[in-house]
Amino acid sequence: MSPLSAFLLLQGNETLPLRIERHVENGRMVAESCGKDPRIEWVKLRRVCGGSPSPERAEISRRPGLLLMTFGVRGGYEAGKAFYDALKLIKRL
Repeated sequence: MSPLSAFLLLQGNETLPLRIERHVENGRMVAESCGKDPRIEWVKLRRVCGGSPSPERAEISRRPGLLLMTFGVRGGYEAGKAFYDALKLIKRL
């Protein structure tokens, strides 16, 4: 491994806890924002640790884990389809 690659790898490992904490915080803010939008019917935010969405496992783990957010669009299937088709970052193939 080159010295620069080793340095970059070390920097990534040292900042990982802070980056995960910020991702979790940003996810919560996105979920709160979606919950206030009148076009959104419901929002569910779940902490996932160790690949398992089990709340018991999340409580046992001291690690921040990841957040999994799901939401429902008001208006049913047709409104959800219109929302999905309007996305620019995600393409349906």
